[in-house]
Amino acid sequence: MTVRSGDPNAAGDAIHGAPPLARLPSMRQNIASPGADWEKTAAEVWATLREVAERDRKWERRQDRLDREIVAERRARAEAMEAERRARAEEWARTEEALRALSHESRKTEASLRRLSEESRKTEDAIRRLSEESRKTQESLRKTDKQIRKTDRTFNDQWGKLMESLVEGDLVKLLQRRGVNVTQVYARRHRLGDARQREVDILAWNGTDVVAVEVKSTLLVKHVRRFEETMWEVPTLLPLKGVLRYYGAVAYLRAEQKSEIYARHRGFFVIRATGSSASITNEDDFRPRDFSGPGPGGP
Repeated sequence: MTVRSGDPNAAGDAIHGAPPLARLPSMRQNIASPGADWEKTAAEVWATLREVAERDRKWERRQDRLDREIVAERRARAEAMEAERRARAEEWARTEEALRALSHESRKTEASLRRLSEESRKTEDAIRRLSEESRKTQESLRKTDKQIRKTDRTFNDQWGKLMESLVEGDLVKLLQRRGVNVTQVYARRHRLGDARQREVDILAWNGTDVVAVEVKSTLLVKHVRRFEETMWEVPTLLPLKGVLRYYGAVAYLRAEQKSEIYARHRGFFVIRATGSSASITNEDDFRPRDFSGPGPGGP
């Protein structure tokens, strides 16, 4: 079948085939012609009308199907677009949440950096203070060291003056007043010759009596105990011809731990320096211990 351009009926005929109404002219001719079969003609007309109605229903059904497909496609597109919009909205919400979290972390980091900066500043201040305190401490130590050296010189001077005072006559006079009539004094330290290299600072005697003197700037109890051990061995390690009695004495500038009382109880003469002179502090009725006999562990 050839379809002429611009003829809508022709387009419809091309789609659906020759329409039944195209046969109506021949039907009219049959009616007009003599001896026409009216019943047959009416039946053809109704058949044609029914066919037209059926074709119209099919066309409507097809058009409805096409309309539904178009609506379904549009709905599907709309749903897809809505789903994409929701996905993008959710992605943007997640992005905003991530940005808020990053901003929060950034604020926390900035706060931490500020705290670290403040702590660093405080640490630097503390270091500067410690440096200043260290400088002051070093200066104080230098002053203390200087004072110690000065004190040592003072003690050495006083110790030397005490030794000089004892050697130049005070020791002889002091002991003679206590009934020990020594006449000679030796200020040179006397080594006793034992393995422990013990020594005696001053020796005073008169031929029969010997007084060994231990001189300390600061007298402690341990000094008294050590000197007592030495005194028990003096008669053996430092034998002197004709000597019958060995006495001990401790001389000091300063006493701690009540060492002077302990020395008196152990039988020693106790000599305390007073300015440029010295004095024996024992009681008047004090009787010194004689170390010439057996020691503490002897018979």
